[in-house]
Amino acid sequence: MTKTTHPSDGYDTARSALRRVHAIHEYLINDRYPSQTALARRFEVSTKTIQRDVQFMKDTLALPINYDREHAGYAYSEAVTDMPAMKLRREELFALFVARSSIEKYQGTAFEDPLKSFFAKLLDHLSPLNLESMKEVVNYVTYLPAGQNTCRYRMLDVLSDACRRHKELIVRYQAVRQPLRQRVLQPYNLVNHDNRWYLFAKRKDDAEGDMRCYHLPRMTSAKLNGRTFERDTKFKLDKYLRNSFGIFVGEETYKVRVKFTPFAAPYQKERKWNQSQKIKNLKDGSVIVSLQVNHLTEVAAWILNWGGHAKVLSPKPLVELVKEELRKAAAHYGIETKG
Repeated sequence: MTKTTHPSDGYDTARSALRRVHAIHEYLINDRYPSQTALARRFEVSTKTIQRDVQFMKDTLALPINYDREHAGYAYSEAVTDMPAMKLRREELFALFVARSSIEKYQGTAFEDPLKSFFAKLLDHLSPLNLESMKEVVNYVTYLPAGQNTCRYRMLDVLSDACRRHKELIVRYQAVRQPLRQRVLQPYNLVNHDNRWYLFAKRKDDAEGDMRCYHLPRMTSAKLNGRTFERDTKFKLDKYLRNSFGIFVGEETYKVRVKFTPFAAPYQKERKWNQSQKIKNLKDGSVIVSLQVNHLTEVAAWILNWGGHAKVLSPKPLVELVKEELRKAAAHYGIETKG
C-alpha cells in the first residue's frame, strides 16, 4: 500500500527528526530490517522524509547503512554499537547555545522543563569540541521576556498534532467580552507572535469558510473528535498575513502614513512591519513611514506607544481612531480636549 503524501510532510521539528533518527538506529542495531514504507507508517511521515533521514545518517553521521534485499529493509553492513557524536563548527555551537539561552523567556511556563530536557539530551550527543568554552554564551546573551506566555504545553501539543494530521478539534473558547462556547475547528497553522500563541483555523459550522484567529490562552480545552478534514491547499499563511501589521487580519486595505519626530525617527528604521513599508527622510531629521495594512487596531497601538513623537497623516479612519483613544486617555487625568 502506497502512503499518501500530505502537504504537512514538510512539517518537521528538530526534536521529531532526532527522535526518528534514533529510532531507526535502534531498529538497525536489533536487526529488525525496517523498510521505508514501514518507517513512514510508524512515524506518520512520507517515504521521502524517511529517505532523507537515512541519507543524513549515512552522510552526516557516517553510519554504514545499506539496503538488504533478502529482508527487504535497511540494515547495518558492519557492527555499530552506538550513535556517533555530532560534530559542529564553532558558529554552529554558538547558534546552539544562543538557542539554549532562549529558554529563559519560557521560565515559569509549561515549556521550560521540556525545552531544558531536550537541550540536555541534544548536548549528550555532541562531540566534545570545546563545549565548555562555548557554554559561557549564557554570560553575555540574555533574553528578557515581555511577560510570560500562559499557554499550556499539552494544549500546544494537541493543536500541533491536529494541524499536522488535518484532524478536527472540539474546543471550548471564550472570546473577549463573549461567553464561553464550544466549537468544532479545522486547524491550519499555529503561530507564535510576540511571544503569544495563536491558532488559525476554520469553524466547521461557518458556511463562508472564513479563516479565524484564536488566542490560545482563551482556549480552555481542546481534543480531537476523530474526524479528518480536507485542507484548502490554496491557503498559505504568509500570503494571508502579507498586509497584516501583526496578527490581526481584515478585509479592507489601508494606506497608512505616519510622521515621526527626529527623536523617534532612528528607531523606525530598525524594524520592518511588512513588505510594503517605506521610509521617507525629511530635512529636519523626521521621517514618514508608509505601509499598507488590512487592520488598524495594532497600528493604532503602535502609534499611541510613541505619544507626541508620532502623528498620523492618513488614512482618516486611523486619524479618528487615534484621536478618540487620546481623548479617552486625557479624560482619565481630567484633561479637556477640543473637537
